[in-house]
Amino acid sequence: MVGTARVTVQRILLVSVMLLLAGLAAEVTFRGVRLIRPSRVAMDPKLGWKINAYISRHPPGRRLDGTTYSNSFRSSAHGFRAWGDTATPKKRLLVVGDSFTEAYQVSNDQTYYARLHRMLGDD
Repeated sequence: MVGTARVTVQRILLVSVMLLLAGLAAEVTFRGVRLIRPSRVAMDPKLGWKINAYISRHPPGRRLDGTTYSNSFRSSAHGFRAWGDTATPKKRLLVVGDSFTEAYQVSNDQTYYARLHRMLGDD
């Protein structure tokens, strides 16, 4: 009986150590990937989340019918997908929003604010 309990404890310890090592390996892998390819968003103490600067991704999109489409997600030096000339005397529009405004699954030229810009024109 004592031998069986000892084997059970050894197996539990072995499984625990293996799970710990697997978790450690996963953590190292995920952190290594983030060094190579930074996240497109970062925590911000004032804003909550914000898009990182100079992100360029091309995640493929998939429609409901299963067909795929190309996508191009780019951010500027300021972390915005669209950033105009701040020195211009023309009126400007600031769009603030959530994940629908971020629109990761939509190319920069197809976001609703890019379409709004085309509709309103430069003047």
